[in-house]
Amino acid sequence: MSDPRIGAVLDDRYRIISLIASGSMGAIYRGERLKLGRSVAIKVLHTPLANQDRFIQRFEVEAKALSRLSHPNCVSIIDFGVADAPYLVMEYVPGRTLKELIDKRPLPAPRALHIFRQVLAGLAHAHGHGITHRDIKPGNVMLTEATGTGDHIRILDFGLAKLHNAAMAEDETGSAKVTGTPFYMSPEQARGKEGDVRSDLYSAGVLLFEMLTGTKPFDSEEMLEVLNMHVEHAPPLLRSAGGQRFSEELEAVVQKTLAKKPERRYQTALELAAALDETPEAALPLHRFYGQSKALSSEGTAELPLLDEPGPRRGLRVVLVLLLLAAAGGAAYYFWLRPGAPLAPRPAATADLAAAAAPDFSVPPADVEAPADASVAPDSGPARDLGAGETPGATVTPDATAGADEGDVPTGGIARVQALIKAGRNDEAITELRQLKIKSKSAYVDYLLGKLYFDRRWWSVAMQHYQEAIRRNRSYRARAPLIRDLIAALVDRKTGAQAEQILVGDVGKAALPYLGQTAKSHPIAEVRKRAARIIRRLR
Repeated sequence: MSDPRIGAVLDDRYRIISLIASGSMGAIYRGERLKLGRSVAIKVLHTPLANQDRFIQRFEVEAKALSRLSHPNCVSIIDFGVADAPYLVMEYVPGRTLKELIDKRPLPAPRALHIFRQVLAGLAHAHGHGITHRDIKPGNVMLTEATGTGDHIRILDFGLAKLHNAAMAEDETGSAKVTGTPFYMSPEQARGKEGDVRSDLYSAGVLLFEMLTGTKPFDSEEMLEVLNMHVEHAPPLLRSAGGQRFSEELEAVVQKTLAKKPERRYQTALELAAALDETPEAALPLHRFYGQSKALSSEGTAELPLLDEPGPRRGLRVVLVLLLLAAAGGAAYYFWLRPGAPLAPRPAATADLAAAAAPDFSVPPADVEAPADASVAPDSGPARDLGAGETPGATVTPDATAGADEGDVPTGGIARVQALIKAGRNDEAITELRQLKIKSKSAYVDYLLGKLYFDRRWWSVAMQHYQEAIRRNRSYRARAPLIRDLIAALVDRKTGAQAEQILVGDVGKAALPYLGQTAKSHPIAEVRKRAARIIRRLR
């Protein structure tokens, strides 16, 4: 049966040319702006939604609000009106939806984060104008390469779920109370509540999970069961769902984004974007995941490659470049890293250019969960150091006299951890410490976790534990190994901001002697500048 709207002209301005898609609210057509000949997209709302005068008034108010959106990652509304039904005229964006892309297989993490940052940028713009989306999902994210910059996304259907809710309220025959797509609904939406910007972030978190793993965090053939999962079930870890390796930092970000309670999630899109920028995956160069991709024409789409597999010659060049970088880094850092050198970070904690280009993606064994969000609780017990014999550049060396703070941790537990560390079984030591952390509020446990995670180069996670140790017991801010590790993190652009925050806000003036030497003699100019800036802030 042919669509009677094809060929129709709306308000003597827009001709409907062809059907693009149809959804729960209406049908989207490709159209043309008469006289100008400009291609547009026209969304005509289904007739049942237009049978109430109050809804028409609401539609006009919302359409005016949506027309204020003007952002590279949002599809803008050009015009709106009412013919036989309300309609919206939007930019026509050629391309394919994100759903079409990820239905094939999961995306490499750098490409997924590149796309996701743009989703967050569009959300931040809309949220700043008081507009929530309420139906973030892969089908509402359009991918285009018309700009020649790789994946460029545009978010569709901003704020239209609110119109749908208004229609249901006006339509006495409407039985739907929950709107949106169950697979991507926040727990509060699944309960029938309206939700806010944090609901959009939860839905975006589901979208990110699916991009990274190729699966949804909650899936069932029964939609009511899916809604119940959003409300009751803890989200799975990325590595358990996708069978791939992900950094602990990225695991922690996704877990927080999918928190059941809105107040436990990231509160803004920009806050979530900043957290993602601290993950090791964000440091990988994006160009490795694109080949020679074709620009999109106005009529069709171009298939973007999932991975750019280097040929033998390119692979050899990459190896040679990394070897040269490693050799240069070794020469530059020799005096800085030698045992006993002042403020020398351990080799694993020096983020030279080669390390930044190829970050460590090792993850803890399956029984070691990603660190939970740090909870701050005061602890007045005395601090015990790892031992006066610890030298810069050394890994964790437990002190036989060191125990728990005020007896918070069973002595046997600490003894087991010390024995594991001495035997070089640091993964098992982390597991033991995480169990002890659940049972106690010891600053010493967090301090040891910070040392171990720094040895694994999970700097962001390590610094979270250091910060918690200081806040539980203020005497930990004067510990030389902790300060040295924080200063070591200044060599990396992303972790440097976090380290600076802790040095200024938690460590304070105890760091000044170490910072002074760093500002004077560190071989990297940027680190010297950062150290000098921190000194000025502390004074």
